[in-house]
Amino acid sequence: MRKFVPLLVIVSILFSVAPVFAQELRPSVSLQSWFVTYEQTIGGTKVSDSSLMFGPTLTFDYDDYYTSVSYTTTTNDYSFDLGGGDSYAGKKTDIDLTIGYRLGDNIALHGGWKHNVLDMEHSGDSQLSGDITTSGPAFGVTGHVPVADSGLTMVGDFTAMYLITKVELGSAVSEKESQNAFSMQLGVNYRFTQSFSVNAGYTHQIYVADDGNDTVYTGAYLNFGYTI
Repeated sequence: MRKFVPLLVIVSILFSVAPVFAQELRPSVSLQSWFVTYEQTIGGTKVSDSSLMFGPTLTFDYDDYYTSVSYTTTTNDYSFDLGGGDSYAGKKTDIDLTIGYRLGDNIALHGGWKHNVLDMEHSGDSQLSGDITTSGPAFGVTGHVPVADSGLTMVGDFTAMYLITKVELGSAVSEKESQNAFSMQLGVNYRFTQSFSVNAGYTHQIYVADDGNDTVYTGAYLNFGYTI
């Protein structure tokens, strides 16, 4: 239950301030799906597996400002074979809070907070099972380039993150470690009507580790949006 507390707090804040700007707010909701591949080196062994992450995003637009909260989770566990009969199964949950400002029709700056939990279960040793929690501020820029009058818009985003990671395996809790992370996204948006749109593209995220064992998430995404 504690994993859902940050999301509940954020949603409560958004809904508590919504009535103040009710006349100007433009709410929208979207469903995200990300076919993501996870890659990391664990104990000298490079592991990789794929999963589908899925979940909702709630967005409020007010003039040139916007804010959103999103929640996504894996629909099936990652599975990592470490050799020698050892393996890990992992489930990942992401929560993102974003506040942005549009500088014009084609570019926007945004900042916010990223929080994710990777729940790892070792096949044979409960002391090697537990959570890896990563959270911290994120800042980025998004660009939009309409394709004539086709209804298509090319979309690109670059986000830099400063994250704190805490590892809790069994009864052991590691020291909190800081790391830089970067996310790059390129895609296309198509608006069928004023209310309904779909966007698709590719996302590449890298969590940089001091020991060189970076964590990488890559894959195609497909989202459906509806403006209320």
